[in-house]
Amino acid sequence: MNGARCTTTGDGLPRLAPRFLVLVPWSRVLVALFSLGIRLGMGETAIASPENIAPRPSPDSARTLAPDTGEVGLISPLRYGAYEGIELSTRVFGALLLPQASAKFHLFGGDPRAQRWSFASRNTLSYPTWFFERIAKEGAGGLLPANTDVPLIVSLRSELMTGRGMGASHELSLSIAAELAPRFTDGRLPLLDFPLLYPRFAASHSTATADIGGAVFGSVWGPIRYHTDLRYYYLPLDTADIAFDGGYAIEQSTTLTWDINSTWSTSVSYLWTHALYPIGTRTHSLPYADVIYRF
Repeated sequence: MNGARCTTTGDGLPRLAPRFLVLVPWSRVLVALFSLGIRLGMGETAIASPENIAPRPSPDSARTLAPDTGEVGLISPLRYGAYEGIELSTRVFGALLLPQASAKFHLFGGDPRAQRWSFASRNTLSYPTWFFERIAKEGAGGLLPANTDVPLIVSLRSELMTGRGMGASHELSLSIAAELAPRFTDGRLPLLDFPLLYPRFAASHSTATADIGGAVFGSVWGPIRYHTDLRYYYLPLDTADIAFDGGYAIEQSTTLTWDINSTWSTSVSYLWTHALYPIGTRTHSLPYADVIYRF
């Protein structure tokens, strides 16, 4: 497979690890981004405290951003409160590879922070054909054969979310989702069996995929917040390219965020994934960091 090296797992099976996960000095990246967040925060005189920073809904919350407020990160999506109960989002940098837009709507229910159940829906429209065409090449960044005949695919993911508060500064969120990615032209598309990419593009090889998960997030102390989640993906692959009925993926991530001031935050995260591919079971992990600007 292009751009990958082969290692082994404890069961003796080969494990594919993308080259960028191996070559990037992750410790230096984390320190550099965390330091950048500190420097950006020096523009304000006071370090954040619980009194001067209003909590904002997590992307996994059934709540939506307040109208005319938003945030954007190097990795985190651009989120914007368009109207009361309506939140729009997209990935600014990721849009260069995968055009995508989401809308979250508050449906009914009280404020989760008041320990009342709240319900919302989030719908995401994306164009994975653009991404597949960008990675179907030889050399660096080539994850698919250069001669891949990529079909025209449009993906729609719909998610139902609910959540409620747990105490004064913690929130629980649960969600269930399904994704459809119909093909509008003929073509043959190899399975993108890379960590993290596999569950996110498996719908292109399936009638539909489904996933269910939950998250807990809140305040640790002062300006330090946490977010931890667990998600299970059911991935039946049944197109002409590949038939594999038992595919699944489990992902768990934890993030610690420091609200430097009312405008800037920096975070460090850890993502663990365990998945069953047609070639066998694989487990991978990835640390990463982010800097977030709020407006």
